[in-house]
Parts: sequence; C-alpha cells; structure tokens
Amino acid sequence: MSQPTMDQTTLFNELFSASGLKACFEARFIDSPTRGIDRISGYEFALMDEEVFDVMAQKIASGRYRFSPYTEKLVTKGRDKAPRMISIATVRDRIVLRQLNRFLQQVYHQRVPVSLPKRTIGWVIDLVSNMGQQDSWVYKGDIKRFYDEITHSALVNTLSQDIVSSPARSLIEHALITPTVPKRTPRKHYYRFKPSVGVPQGLSISNTLANLYLEATDRTIKAQFPAVHYFRFVDDILIIGPRDQVVEAERWLQLEVKNLGLALHGDETKRHLKSLDEGFEFLGYVFKHGERSVRESSLSRLYVRLAKFVSQFNHAFASTKPNNEDIDEFIERLNYRISGLVCSETQRHYGWLAYYHRITDLRVLFALDAYVADLLAHSKVFPHDRKEEVKSYVRSYFVTNHEMHKQNYIPTVWLGDNPQAQRAKLAALGLDIEDDFVYMDG
Repeated sequence: MSQPTMDQTTLFNELFSASGLKACFEARFIDSPTRGIDRISGYEFALMDEEVFDVMAQKIASGRYRFSPYTEKLVTKGRDKAPRMISIATVRDRIVLRQLNRFLQQVYHQRVPVSLPKRTIGWVIDLVSNMGQQDSWVYKGDIKRFYDEITHSALVNTLSQDIVSSPARSLIEHALITPTVPKRTPRKHYYRFKPSVGVPQGLSISNTLANLYLEATDRTIKAQFPAVHYFRFVDDILIIGPRDQVVEAERWLQLEVKNLGLALHGDETKRHLKSLDEGFEFLGYVFKHGERSVRESSLSRLYVRLAKFVSQFNHAFASTKPNNEDIDEFIERLNYRISGLVCSETQRHYGWLAYYHRITDLRVLFALDAYVADLLAHSKVFPHDRKEEVKSYVRSYFVTNHEMHKQNYIPTVWLGDNPQAQRAKLAALGLDIEDDFVYMDG
C-alpha cells in the first residue's frame, strides 16, 4: 500500500476548500481561452462572483458535485487511423479535475511518479548503450485502445484499496461516467453518450488513472522477471533481456492485461520481437546497429511543418515585399523551430532537438539543414543575403549536447508566469508541445 504524505482527509480538504479551488483557478486557468460545453472561458469565469468557489467546495465535500458533459474534440492521427477523441471539460470542472489529479499524485507519489517521455527514453538509451547486442532480445508492443477499454469497476476497485476519502472516490467515479458529447448535441440526448467503460482522454486525471490501472502489473512483472528490463509509457511497452525470459514475460503480460479487460496488439505491424542487433523503435527513436536515429513518421511530420511554415511566409508576401521587421520575425520563428528555445523561468529546453538530441545518426541533421536551405533558396520573397542568420540543426545539436550551460546560440525566452501561459506562448511561437512528445523536456 502507498503511504500518503499527509492524512487524506486533511489533504482533500486543503485542495478542495474554496481558497484552494480559487488558487488553482488563478494559477492555471484564469487566462485560458478554452471553452467547455457551457462556452465560458477562463476570462469570463473570472468575472463571476467569488461565491462560486464556496458553492463548489460545499458540493464537493457533500458528494453532490457533478461534472458537466465534456465536449468532444477529434484529433487526427494520420491516414488510415481513427481519430483520437479528446474530452474538453468546462473551466469549473477543469479546476476540480486539476485538484483531483494533485490529490492522486500525493497519495500515489511513491508508486506512480510523474514521468515524461524524454526521461523514459533516456533510461532506455542508457540501458541499450551499456549492454551486449547479440545476447539480448526486444519485445516492443502496445495495448489496443488502452484508454477506451479500461473497466470502470476494476479501476475503482484498484483505487479503493488506497483511497479512503469518500468524496475523492465520488469525484473519480462521476468523472469516469460523465459523457463526452459532440458539439451542438441537444441536452435530451446526452444520456446516449454515457460511457460504461474507458477513461476520457485529455483530462488532468486521465494519464494518472490509466497508469494506476496498470501499476500493479508493472510492479509484478519487474519482480517476477528480474532478468529483463521492462519499460512502459502509457500504452507503449518495451521488454529487453534474454530471449526465453522476454518471450515468457510477454506471454505473462498478455494474460495479465486480458484479466484487466485489455489486449496487446498481436499483428506484426504493432508487435516486435527480435534480437537487439536487428533494431527496434520506441517513443520516436529508432535503435539499430548500435546507432540511434529518428522514426520516419516523426521526421515526415517535421518536414511538413517546415515546408508549411515557409510556404505561409511566401504566400503572405506573394504580392507585396516584406519589410525588415517581417523578415526578422520570420527568421526568429524559423530559428525557434530549428534550435528550440530555453524558458527563462524554468531553464527547460523546448524544441525538436530538446527531445532528439541523443540521436547518433547525424545524417538526419545534415539532411534537415539541406532541406531548410533548399526551401529558402526557392523562396521568391526571402532575401538570400540573410540566409546566414538562419540557425543550423547540426550546430544546435552540438550546442545542446556539449555547450548548453555556456552558450548564447539557443535563445532564452520569457514564456509566462504559469504553465498555462508558457504552453500558449510555445504554441504561438510554433512549438506545439503536444505533437509526438518532441517538445517535451524533463
């Protein structure tokens, strides 16, 4: 059993007091333009009477709080793939869900630590770099429709072993059964979308609940198969070790997830079981013949983003010449896409190379530099005498790996006072940190 850092009742009362809810709103959502089903933004919520927090706190404490239906947002995953459904909660509910996630992270802080993809891939890189290639095998797989198939009763039963706070359990249970509805759905039809299984994606609690669902499985497989190295990031699973142990661990894992109402992908496009020297992919990296490169689909997305950015600049000035200010801004934004940037508040490095700086296949970087040069050479509006001001992927790579703490090549930028503002500023600068993990730094 996990040990909370403080009594759960005290922790819950602190987080869900009127003052705790208000502090969360002001820190995270006051500037949020995102609207849920009530069409109220953070700016508009701030104009409400402060008694709204007292009412929320009272309803939560008594177990009477109910979430409004989430708004459906479909995010494309590429050709021939079903879109991912994201659930958008109202500002009021996002405050509650944020505090609920903080509660879960405190209760389970020792068993489900917060992990970023960069940290996980770093552990894999360190392992593979120091182990023999010929005697090791790799299983790489993922779980089918992971979030969508999580069984509510099994999840609630798992949580009830550790969470003694009745109001907390009530909030979790109601968050799970709240429907996600398409826009403009009549209120009388909401009931049609009430889920019987699954964890809604996109909520503050989504990743934490999904991880808790498999946390016991993670612990057991590590204890039962000490000869293998086991990694899981959300639904992506990697097992490395002696062939017989890897095969046995996969077989055991298949049975274990089946007992949880889940299933591993079995087709060869989703399942990988080969010797380590034959290579494998994990979290965007490609490991092969002792070299680390970038997954082809991740590279393709980057090429598309670069071409789109330059094309937009060309189109904007197709009939008029850009002035020096326009060109300065274009070069600055292009350089952010190449070198990334450092957040002055947190000193975190964001950008494509912030994630992929541990590749060893430098041909990828030289090709990217050549591609950017070609895009600019064919531009009819970009002044070729300013091409020297455009940064290089190759140089950014070496600066990131060897000179990060004594350099001025990668710009330091003030992004905002809170994570919400920082994410918005990054998106405005063209660094979409939701895309394929690549702008996340741990």
